[in-house]
Amino acid sequence: MYVIPLQRVANQSFSVVLDGVDYRIELRTIQDFVFMSCWANGEVLFYNQLCTPNNWVNVYDYISVNGKFYFKCLNRNYPTYKEFGVSQTLLFFTPAEVEVVNNEKA
Repeated sequence: MYVIPLQRVANQSFSVVLDGVDYRIELRTIQDFVFMSCWANGEVLFYNQLCTPNNWVNVYDYISVNGKFYFKCLNRNYPTYKEFGVSQTLLFFTPAEVEVVNNEKA
């Protein structure tokens, strides 16, 4: 599992290499909700996916062959940039870790 450091700003774009894949991530705040777009090695994975608390951001397995992003929210509130790094964290799980988490939820 990787912890992705986020800035406490409403809109941000950054690149990060996770498990050998170069990801470009955009986070946008629209009416107090956070939406995420993501590219892997220059290929789009998803656009403007609503980020929900304690849930996978990229929910579809066919776009998640390299792993999945997850917003951990200690207060169970929807992600908000004001809580990035305080009570909310963006995580990345490798495919093997995703399988373990999914099995624990079942």
